[in-house]
Amino acid sequence: MKKTATYFLLIGFLILTSVLCWITAKRWTLPYENGRYFDETTMTVVKEQSILVYFLLTVIAVILTIILAISVKKERKKTSKINSQ
Repeated sequence: MKKTATYFLLIGFLILTSVLCWITAKRWTLPYENGRYFDETTMTVVKEQSILVYFLLTVIAVILTIILAISVKKERKKTSKINSQ
């Protein structure tokens, strides 16, 4: 049961990391004027400062995903050693 939950958590973090990377890249390419971008179709104003926030969230998500992936790999290696003996 614990293995399944860990794999679902890892998949969730991978999805979260991918979405945050996509949002960061999309915000990075917007044509900002005076630190703001105005989307006429949705009437939304996006500040250029949001790039930094999304970038930091992306970095945190990447680090957590890597840590979780390493722990899953170590656990698999540990259980394979136990099963082979």
